[in-house]
Amino acid sequence: MGYSETALVEIAEMYYEQGLSRKVIAHQLGLSSPTLSRMFQKIRELGIVEITIRRPEAKTRDLLDLAKKTCLKLKLREVLVTSTSSTVGLTRRTMGKMCAQWLGNKIKKNTILGLAGGRSVVSMADFLEKAPYPTKIVSLMGGINSTNYNIHSDMAVWNVSKRMGASSHILHSPAVLADKTDVVNIKKNPVVSQVISMFDKIDLAIIGIGALSTEDSLLLQSDLLTRRDIAFLNKGEYIGEMCGRFFNKKGKELENDLAERTVAITLKQLSKIPLVCLMASGPEKLEGIRIAAKAGFFNVLITDEDTANALGAT
Repeated sequence: MGYSETALVEIAEMYYEQGLSRKVIAHQLGLSSPTLSRMFQKIRELGIVEITIRRPEAKTRDLLDLAKKTCLKLKLREVLVTSTSSTVGLTRRTMGKMCAQWLGNKIKKNTILGLAGGRSVVSMADFLEKAPYPTKIVSLMGGINSTNYNIHSDMAVWNVSKRMGASSHILHSPAVLADKTDVVNIKKNPVVSQVISMFDKIDLAIIGIGALSTEDSLLLQSDLLTRRDIAFLNKGEYIGEMCGRFFNKKGKELENDLAERTVAITLKQLSKIPLVCLMASGPEKLEGIRIAAKAGFFNVLITDEDTANALGAT
């Protein structure tokens, strides 16, 4: 349903200038709560009302200084740090907004953007604007059959493509197959092989990182890995996972039967992408972030204040 700009402006004035509650506005105008919510969403989308949060200058300077220190500590190209919010979800959204702004400044003509799944990466979609140039968005790994489908790589690609008006190139395959011969066969599929062929052409990528705990790693939460896979990872001191690829405490990428059964970009390929932005926060990810930075798997970090302070503490 379309709403006239006059009606939207009237509602904005009632709420923001007259201080009326949504309940009162709905009653006075004879609108249902869902309709009014949709109208407020349209008000924000059209820019009728713009909300600016003004942080104290001292706080902004502190975050910039912390970002510089973290960048030097990890020897990265760029680090962006946001304030830590009261909940993990709010922190992710704040990081998502920061990442969307960062990405908006990086898009050039015919940019190829690679995306992995995960809660942090998906959080930026709501803040993205239409890309100024033709853009292709590629999934960096196959799907994971966890219960929350919205944070899968293919959904991340689809949502971001829709927001940016970009073309989507989804890897239609599970992230891990039962046998390495299955990988050989699925790569014969022209749609799958076309996406995989784009890995070496990617200009920039946005990814997350998983710690090797069932609470944090979406891959370990799925039933794609066998008991033998998990036992091998624990025995080999593997510490983290990026784009479905595992790495150990020495920054060495897993090379075994599990790796051969995985349908995803390799960490070696990832490290050759000019710009790889890692979105990560939380104490469980600290060791993985340090090791992945040293190994050169990413060169841009978007994180929160607490995580950045912890990264600089050792």
